[in-house]
Amino acid sequence: MRYAVYRILYGEDFIAESIKSVLPHVDKVFVFWTDQALGGATSAVYRGEQVAFGLHPGEPFDDWRDRVEEIDTDKIVIEKHHHPNFTGQFTIHVNDLILPRFPRPDTILSLEPDHVFRADQIEAALTEFEGGNHAAAKTRQVELWRTPSYRCDPERPWRTGTVLWNLSRVKRVPPTHRQAQPIGGGPAFGTLDAYVHNFGFCVSEKSMYWKHVLALGFSPLIGDSIPNEDWYESIWLKWHPDRNNANLEISRGAEHHIQRAVPYPEQELPELIREKGWTTYPTQ
Repeated sequence: MRYAVYRILYGEDFIAESIKSVLPHVDKVFVFWTDQALGGATSAVYRGEQVAFGLHPGEPFDDWRDRVEEIDTDKIVIEKHHHPNFTGQFTIHVNDLILPRFPRPDTILSLEPDHVFRADQIEAALTEFEGGNHAAAKTRQVELWRTPSYRCDPERPWRTGTVLWNLSRVKRVPPTHRQAQPIGGGPAFGTLDAYVHNFGFCVSEKSMYWKHVLALGFSPLIGDSIPNEDWYESIWLKWHPDRNNANLEISRGAEHHIQRAVPYPEQELPELIREKGWTTYPTQ
């Protein structure tokens, strides 16, 4: 038995494709959502102005829930749960909210709403993980940039993709970091050859604006990397494959961690993304 687990505040752009990409391979999909930003943040200073997040109790931040409820399946469980900091959240989801109420699975996947698998890669990830000796492991990532026609180059192997846990090797999930990886002193954390496509940099302009402003507000409160305030306006919006294509990372002082974006073949994209009919980024 396998479960997939999401945590979400925003994510309307790719959540449906993400869930559909793993749905044939899991028995349940748990979507834990919140109506509050991390760290209790309610606003951020952006370009000299105080911007309120506009969060409303009991209401999703964007249209992610509509996209999820349109999926024709009885496998999805949607439940509200807020955690002030991503650290340890996956541990709570599994140990406190899933295992006491649902049959114990053999494998649990922790995904972000912008993780989309190609069919052969979700199969490869599960085969490799379940045939190996890891209690926990992460996939590699192909990080797409601005549109699915470009990817970040080179690959960033230190980044965490989808995380898989083998519950036959742990009685309970131990303390975990922000992306469900074990905290030091826990089980060894492996890296699979299989990869997931990460579309976090490919969302709409509206979604990216709020993603950026929210991060400006909560990052100092939870000890996360501080975004470069000018990134959305100067880098992401004005990106051009020839004229503005260097030092693309969002974190202040780490811009060089994404050196450039390079073309990505359409045939390598997940099937569900190709079906959307994406076009290349306009270069004129």
